[in-house]
Amino acid sequence: MRRALYLRISAGQELSRDQAARALRISRALAAFHLDKLVDAGLLEADFRRLKGRSGPGAGRPSKLYRRSAQAIDVTLPARRYQLAARLLSRAASEGGPTQAAALERAAEAWGRELGTEARGRSGPRPGAARLLRSGLAALRAAGFEPRQDADGEIVLANCPFAALQRARRH
Repeated sequence: MRRALYLRISAGQELSRDQAARALRISRALAAFHLDKLVDAGLLEADFRRLKGRSGPGAGRPSKLYRRSAQAIDVTLPARRYQLAARLLSRAASEGGPTQAAALERAAEAWGRELGTEARGRSGPRPGAARLLRSGLAALRAAGFEPRQDADGEIVLANCPFAALQRARRH
């Protein structure tokens, strides 16, 4: 139940207890219990807001809304030190001059091209645009980018697997 709630909220939706209960076809109390447990675990964040835009006396109580926590949680078994390696590469690129930075940029571009090539290969022979799009989104999802299509059909990356490194380089 908790996993289903977390996955629904991770898909980009901010949910109230009532919305979560309806989505999973469970009682509001059970939804509240599991949502609050996810907040206690640091996986979700919650705040209060009125949903209908009404304000003032008689507007009713604000709803408790849940969204995915901004806290990064990383589990690797057995333990790996990929972030250390990436941090060292980042430092070398930023301090080592234009040659190393260009090499790192070329390597990143090559990796992106490999993802695209693999996605096209999984699309099968003579794939249509929809199949290519699904395959490309699956490749981005597998790489940790959490791609979504917005209302305009644009692909938005909801997660950057390198966000912690980017924040560290700013400091």
